[in-house]
Amino acid sequence: MMDATSLDGTVLIGVQCEKYIILAADRQCHHQNNAISVADWQTRKITTHPRLPLAIANGGYALMESGKESVSQWIASQFSAIGDSLEPDEVFSIIVDRLWPRVVERRKISRESGASPMHVTLYAGLASNGSAVLKSAKILDNEPRIEEVPACLNSSSHLTAFYQELLDNHEDFWGRNSANIPTHAARLREIIKAGVAQEAVLRPGLPPTVGREADVVVVDLVGHLEF
Repeated sequence: MMDATSLDGTVLIGVQCEKYIILAADRQCHHQNNAISVADWQTRKITTHPRLPLAIANGGYALMESGKESVSQWIASQFSAIGDSLEPDEVFSIIVDRLWPRVVERRKISRESGASPMHVTLYAGLASNGSAVLKSAKILDNEPRIEEVPACLNSSSHLTAFYQELLDNHEDFWGRNSANIPTHAARLREIIKAGVAQEAVLRPGLPPTVGREADVVVVDLVGHLEF
């Protein structure tokens, strides 16, 4: 079953293939206060482990509760703190457990400021027991669950219908029939760019919540490649 979630301000795509996982994400981030955009910037939303076959894409809140450190920066710091003596799925579980109370605090701050609380969704491409696996965790107030999914598509809420139509009408939306990995990476980048273009049509004159550059990372049994 595909995992699909609407987020405010990100597009994440993940596909589990026979020998690899491919993750794609846009770079646009924005901070909102009472639905008014007060800042926007570009940041990577896919963090790769320096030594293990593990990459984590994050959507939802871009900043930790301090408002100074991005979620992707925090994940990178956890990779360093945890080290590389554990299996990739164990590292991912630890990160989810450590991030959960931070997200709870972040949601509390949002409520107190009058903003709608969001969440953090994580997608991990990793090697586990000789297989490439795609795992997901949606972090809210309650204890998060980690699940294995064959594919994932997360987008800003105003792009949900657009992407659903692409899913329904494109025979190979996920790109699994691509001739090779670079072609597959290009396919997912095109999907993200299509959403960026559609948002400009749907929200003319408003600050973008998705877009500009896109990152694509492939994780196989021995490491990762960036496209």
